[in-house]
Amino acid sequence: VSTQSTGIKLTCTKLAVVTELTWTCNGQDMVNGEGNVNIKNKKGYSQLTLDPAKMSDEGKCTCNAKGLGAEDSADFTIKGAANEVTITPDATELTCKQGVKKACAIKFAVKSSLGAIPKKAVKICPFKKGKVGKCKVAKFKKGKYLKGWGKQRKPKQSGEYVAQVIIDGKKFLSEPVSLTITPKDNANGEGKKKKKKKGGA
Repeated sequence: VSTQSTGIKLTCTKLAVVTELTWTCNGQDMVNGEGNVNIKNKKGYSQLTLDPAKMSDEGKCTCNAKGLGAEDSADFTIKGAANEVTITPDATELTCKQGVKKACAIKFAVKSSLGAIPKKAVKICPFKKGKVGKCKVAKFKKGKYLKGWGKQRKPKQSGEYVAQVIIDGKKFLSEPVSLTITPKDNANGEGKKKKKKKGGA
């Protein structure tokens, strides 16, 4: 087991009698290319990489071996690094309306056992199909790290977002928060236009 600045890498050595190696983590089958999962199967070994590592990756991963009528397995425990930084969202879902002045922001509480959290170490990133998009530095206000959307927010900005923290070269990722921005009420807008037209007559 090796923990890198961006993720966790597990390697299972393949013996001569082994014909197939598969991975399960916390009871779920690992599929190459899904979310942060990358699996490389070579002649002499199989390698599972979780990149970037998430808090939910903590637990047990099992390398399952099959071959010549026999089965065996090897367990890997993932812990420690994930507890160095904890990232807790205020809510896992947020719905905001377009064109409304009411504040719309996702917020995260970040705690670190690695010392003070450096300036600009916390960023908010779009998270699509298990991949982290272009991140922006989070604002710090009243003890929380946040990203806000103003009155001009648009429905196309809806989606999942994560908080990313980098301290001492180690990268930590929160669980995703789902943001939904609903369209503004066009009916009200039409009513205002009609009223204005009536007044000008």
